[in-house]
Amino acid sequence: MSSYGMMMDATAMCVMGFGFLYAFCRKYTWGGVTFNFLICGMCFLWCQVSTWFVNLIFTGKHVKTEINLEAIIGADLVTAAVLITFGVAYGFLSPSQLIVVCLLEPIAMKINEHIVVHYLHTSDAGGSILTHGFGAFFGLGLTLGLGIKAKNIPEENRQTSYVADSFALVGSIVLWMFWPSFNGSLLYDDATVQQRVVVNTYLAIC
Repeated sequence: MSSYGMMMDATAMCVMGFGFLYAFCRKYTWGGVTFNFLICGMCFLWCQVSTWFVNLIFTGKHVKTEINLEAIIGADLVTAAVLITFGVAYGFLSPSQLIVVCLLEPIAMKINEHIVVHYLHTSDAGGSILTHGFGAFFGLGLTLGLGIKAKNIPEENRQTSYVADSFALVGSIVLWMFWPSFNGSLLYDDATVQQRVVVNTYLAIC
Protein backbone atom coordinates (compact mmCIF):
# COMPACT_ATOMS: atom_id res chain seq x y z
CA MET A 1 0.00 0.00 0.00
CA SER A 2 3.05 2.28 -0.09
CA SER A 3 2.05 3.59 -3.53
CA TYR A 4 -1.57 4.29 -2.53
CA GLY A 5 -0.87 7.99 -1.99
CA MET A 6 0.68 8.41 -5.43
CA MET A 7 -2.18 6.47 -7.00
CA MET A 8 -4.70 8.83 -5.40
CA ASP A 9 -2.66 11.85 -6.51
CA ALA A 10 -2.64 10.59 -10.12
CA THR A 11 -6.39 9.93 -9.92
CA ALA A 12 -6.98 13.42 -8.51
CA MET A 13 -5.07 14.87 -11.46
CA CYS A 14 -7.43 13.13 -13.88
CA VAL A 15 -10.69 13.81 -12.04
CA MET A 16 -10.05 17.25 -10.50
CA GLY A 17 -7.11 18.67 -12.45
CA PHE A 18 -8.34 18.02 -15.96
CA GLY A 19 -11.97 18.40 -14.86
CA PHE A 20 -11.57 21.99 -13.67
CA LEU A 21 -9.09 22.80 -16.43
CA TYR A 22 -11.64 21.96 -19.12
CA ALA A 23 -14.05 24.52 -17.69
CA PHE A 24 -12.00 27.33 -19.29
CA CYS A 25 -14.51 28.02 -22.07
CA ARG A 26 -17.73 29.79 -21.07
CA LYS A 27 -19.94 27.86 -23.47
CA TYR A 28 -18.58 24.45 -22.49
CA THR A 29 -17.88 24.97 -18.77
CA TRP A 30 -20.26 22.35 -17.42
CA GLY A 31 -20.01 20.19 -20.52
CA GLY A 32 -16.24 20.00 -20.13
CA VAL A 33 -16.55 18.94 -16.47
CA THR A 34 -19.27 16.39 -17.27
CA PHE A 35 -17.39 14.86 -20.19
CA ASN A 36 -14.28 14.67 -18.02
CA PHE A 37 -16.20 12.54 -15.50
CA LEU A 38 -17.51 10.39 -18.36
CA ILE A 39 -13.98 9.78 -19.66
CA CYS A 40 -12.64 8.96 -16.20
CA GLY A 41 -15.51 6.62 -15.38
CA MET A 42 -15.16 4.70 -18.62
CA CYS A 43 -11.38 4.61 -19.03
CA PHE A 44 -10.55 3.66 -15.43
CA LEU A 45 -12.45 0.41 -16.01
CA TRP A 46 -12.03 -0.14 -19.75
CA CYS A 47 -8.25 0.04 -19.39
CA GLN A 48 -8.30 -3.28 -17.53
CA VAL A 49 -10.11 -4.94 -20.44
CA SER A 50 -7.74 -3.26 -22.92
CA THR A 51 -4.73 -4.64 -21.03
CA TRP A 52 -6.13 -8.16 -21.23
CA PHE A 53 -6.97 -7.77 -24.94
CA VAL A 54 -3.53 -6.43 -25.92
CA ASN A 55 -1.79 -9.20 -23.97
CA LEU A 56 -3.95 -11.68 -25.85
CA ILE A 57 -2.91 -10.13 -29.18
CA PHE A 58 0.84 -10.25 -28.53
CA THR A 59 1.13 -13.46 -26.49
CA GLY A 60 -1.79 -15.47 -27.81
CA LYS A 61 -2.62 -16.49 -24.26
CA HIS A 62 -5.62 -15.69 -22.13
CA VAL A 63 -4.23 -14.17 -18.93
CA LYS A 64 -6.55 -12.77 -16.29
CA THR A 65 -5.97 -9.12 -15.52
CA GLU A 66 -5.02 -8.61 -11.89
CA ILE A 67 -6.60 -5.44 -10.56
CA ASN A 68 -4.25 -3.91 -8.00
CA LEU A 69 -2.59 -0.55 -7.33
CA GLU A 70 -0.24 -1.05 -10.28
CA ALA A 71 -3.18 -1.65 -12.62
CA ILE A 72 -5.04 1.38 -11.26
CA ILE A 73 -1.99 3.62 -11.74
CA GLY A 74 -1.66 2.32 -15.30
CA ALA A 75 -5.33 3.13 -15.86
CA ASP A 76 -4.71 6.67 -14.58
CA LEU A 77 -2.00 7.18 -17.20
CA VAL A 78 -4.23 5.82 -19.97
CA THR A 79 -7.09 8.04 -18.80
CA ALA A 80 -4.76 11.06 -18.84
CA ALA A 81 -3.94 10.33 -22.49
CA VAL A 82 -7.64 10.22 -23.39
CA LEU A 83 -8.22 13.47 -21.50
CA ILE A 84 -5.40 15.11 -23.47
CA THR A 85 -7.03 13.91 -26.69
CA PHE A 86 -10.34 15.35 -25.50
CA GLY A 87 -8.61 18.70 -24.99
CA VAL A 88 -7.52 18.73 -28.64
CA ALA A 89 -11.09 18.21 -29.88
CA TYR A 90 -12.73 20.16 -27.04
CA GLY A 91 -16.16 21.46 -28.05
CA PHE A 92 -16.47 19.34 -31.19
CA LEU A 93 -17.16 15.83 -29.90
CA SER A 94 -20.67 14.59 -29.19
CA PRO A 95 -21.19 12.18 -26.25
CA SER A 96 -21.49 9.21 -28.62
CA GLN A 97 -18.27 10.15 -30.42
CA LEU A 98 -16.53 10.57 -27.08
CA ILE A 99 -17.60 7.07 -26.02
CA VAL A 100 -16.09 5.66 -29.23
CA VAL A 101 -12.82 7.48 -28.45
CA CYS A 102 -12.88 6.06 -24.90
CA LEU A 103 -13.25 2.55 -26.31
CA LEU A 104 -10.61 2.78 -29.04
CA GLU A 105 -7.82 4.95 -27.65
CA PRO A 106 -6.96 2.82 -24.57
CA ILE A 107 -6.50 -0.21 -26.84
CA ALA A 108 -4.37 1.80 -29.27
CA MET A 109 -2.32 3.19 -26.40
CA LYS A 110 -1.74 -0.23 -24.87
CA ILE A 111 -0.56 -1.57 -28.24
CA ASN A 112 1.79 1.41 -28.56
CA GLU A 113 3.00 0.87 -24.99
CA HIS A 114 3.75 -2.81 -25.64
CA ILE A 115 5.77 -1.98 -28.75
CA VAL A 116 7.69 0.88 -27.12
CA VAL A 117 8.50 -1.02 -23.90
CA HIS A 118 9.04 -4.59 -25.13
CA TYR A 119 10.41 -4.06 -28.64
CA LEU A 120 12.11 -0.65 -28.47
CA HIS A 121 13.14 -1.09 -24.81
CA THR A 122 12.35 2.54 -24.01
CA SER A 123 12.00 3.79 -20.44
CA ASP A 124 9.25 6.38 -19.99
CA ALA A 125 8.55 6.74 -16.28
CA GLY A 126 6.64 10.02 -16.43
CA GLY A 127 4.67 9.13 -19.53
CA SER A 128 6.11 11.86 -21.77
CA ILE A 129 6.00 9.51 -24.77
CA LEU A 130 3.37 6.92 -23.87
CA THR A 131 0.85 9.26 -22.26
CA HIS A 132 1.31 12.93 -23.16
CA GLY A 133 2.82 12.49 -26.61
CA PHE A 134 0.43 9.71 -27.61
CA GLY A 135 -2.63 11.57 -26.36
CA ALA A 136 -1.63 14.73 -28.24
CA PHE A 137 -0.92 12.99 -31.54
CA PHE A 138 -4.03 10.82 -31.25
CA GLY A 139 -6.00 14.03 -30.76
CA LEU A 140 -4.40 15.61 -33.83
CA GLY A 141 -5.31 12.55 -35.87
CA LEU A 142 -8.84 12.74 -34.50
CA THR A 143 -9.23 16.39 -35.51
CA LEU A 144 -7.94 15.60 -39.01
CA GLY A 145 -10.38 12.74 -39.30
CA LEU A 146 -13.30 14.89 -38.14
CA GLY A 147 -12.23 17.77 -40.39
CA ILE A 148 -11.97 20.25 -37.51
CA LYS A 149 -10.42 23.60 -38.50
CA ALA A 150 -9.74 26.57 -36.25
CA LYS A 151 -11.19 29.03 -38.76
CA ASN A 152 -14.57 27.29 -38.46
CA ILE A 153 -14.81 27.93 -34.72
CA PRO A 154 -17.38 30.67 -34.01
CA GLU A 155 -16.04 33.60 -32.03
CA GLU A 156 -18.61 33.18 -29.24
CA ASN A 157 -17.31 29.65 -28.62
CA ARG A 158 -13.88 31.06 -27.72
CA GLN A 159 -15.12 33.49 -25.09
CA THR A 160 -14.43 32.92 -21.43
CA SER A 161 -15.81 34.24 -18.14
CA TYR A 162 -14.68 34.93 -14.59
CA VAL A 163 -16.15 31.65 -13.31
CA ALA A 164 -14.65 29.62 -16.16
CA ASP A 165 -11.23 31.20 -15.61
CA SER A 166 -11.45 30.51 -11.87
CA PHE A 167 -12.24 26.85 -12.50
CA ALA A 168 -9.35 26.59 -14.96
CA LEU A 169 -7.01 28.16 -12.41
CA VAL A 170 -8.01 25.59 -9.79
CA GLY A 171 -7.43 22.81 -12.31
CA SER A 172 -3.98 24.16 -13.16
CA ILE A 173 -3.05 24.30 -9.47
CA VAL A 174 -4.18 20.71 -8.91
CA LEU A 175 -2.15 19.50 -11.90
CA TRP A 176 0.87 21.47 -10.72
CA MET A 177 0.66 20.13 -7.14
CA PHE A 178 0.35 16.45 -8.04
CA TRP A 179 2.75 16.29 -11.00
CA PRO A 180 5.66 14.80 -8.98
CA SER A 181 3.42 11.95 -7.83
CA PHE A 182 2.17 11.38 -11.38
CA ASN A 183 5.70 11.09 -12.74
CA GLY A 184 6.91 8.79 -9.98
CA SER A 185 3.81 6.64 -9.57
CA LEU A 186 4.98 3.75 -11.77
CA LEU A 187 8.35 3.45 -10.03
CA TYR A 188 6.95 1.84 -6.87
CA ASP A 189 9.40 -1.09 -7.16
CA ASP A 190 12.50 1.13 -6.89
CA ALA A 191 12.33 3.66 -4.07
CA THR A 192 15.65 5.29 -5.00
CA VAL A 193 14.69 6.01 -8.61
CA GLN A 194 11.20 7.04 -7.55
CA GLN A 195 12.60 9.58 -5.11
CA ARG A 196 14.93 10.97 -7.78
CA VAL A 197 12.05 11.38 -10.24
CA VAL A 198 9.81 13.04 -7.65
CA VAL A 199 12.53 15.44 -6.49
CA ASN A 200 13.58 16.33 -10.04
CA THR A 201 9.97 16.99 -11.03
CA TYR A 202 9.42 19.10 -7.91
CA LEU A 203 12.48 21.19 -8.67
CA ALA A 204 11.49 21.54 -12.33
CA ILE A 205 8.02 22.92 -11.60
CA CYS A 206 9.20 25.39 -8.94
